[in-house]
Amino acid sequence: MTKEKKNNLFYVKIFLAAFAAIFLIAVVFRIYSSYVSRQFTENSFNILIISDKYIGVVGVDARDKKLNSAIVTEELDPIKKRNILIQSINFGIPIHAYIVFPKGVETQNPTKTFFSLGNIKNISTNFTISKKNISFFDWIRLYRLSNNIDENKVIVKTYATITDLSKLLSREDEDFFRNSDLVNRKTSLQVINGTNINGLGNRVGDMFSRFGFNVVSVTTNPVDKSAVYYSEDSALKDALVIAKSLDFSVEKSNEYAVASVTIVIGEDSELLLEDLAY
Repeated sequence: MTKEKKNNLFYVKIFLAAFAAIFLIAVVFRIYSSYVSRQFTENSFNILIISDKYIGVVGVDARDKKLNSAIVTEELDPIKKRNILIQSINFGIPIHAYIVFPKGVETQNPTKTFFSLGNIKNISTNFTISKKNISFFDWIRLYRLSNNIDENKVIVKTYATITDLSKLLSREDEDFFRNSDLVNRKTSLQVINGTNINGLGNRVGDMFSRFGFNVVSVTTNPVDKSAVYYSEDSALKDALVIAKSLDFSVEKSNEYAVASVTIVIGEDSELLLEDLAY
């Protein structure tokens, strides 16, 4: 082999080694990013599912090993935007992620089989299906949890409209989407409605009270910026739980001393919230 060919082969090896190293770094970075961005770090989380067949919220409780689903099968028009803040308030249930199936794509029923390995593979690899706040590690956790849920701990309730769902949850099914961890911690919560939307603060307060927070104050006061504030480090975890279902930033502040956590719905959210279902 000539010296020139040896040099060329050396450069090819260097190139291949560099390419392999870059590829490996990219894979590691993607895995790390997926791990960091995972959403389902708590014992209780709710996923919104939008399809032609039904629209509903699937709640998974890792601590009690149960799965609850509340689905709407009629009058689906109010679901206009793929927005976690709007739909959390629409349903009266804190939503932490969503899956949107395009028209014509078959949707499985919202039971434990929804998170079977085959269905997860179909959803995660079908790029026409929109997903938000669900990473690779979230899919793994959903699959593992679904295998540990007994059929007698799977409850699916059907409603005709979102209005029916919200009214029945607040009156008859108060514990349906309750987070037992939050109930045990008894975290106090204040809600400030900084918008001109009447009753918005009460709707948000009722939602998080149903979820397990101890709502101690709901007030109306013009505020520009939407955010979730916590007054002490021990409340950060619960502040993050709220922020995930509202897409708000989280900040530490002693300005709001009424409760451990304070939700401020500012005027910057007002235009978006005009699309509420009712």
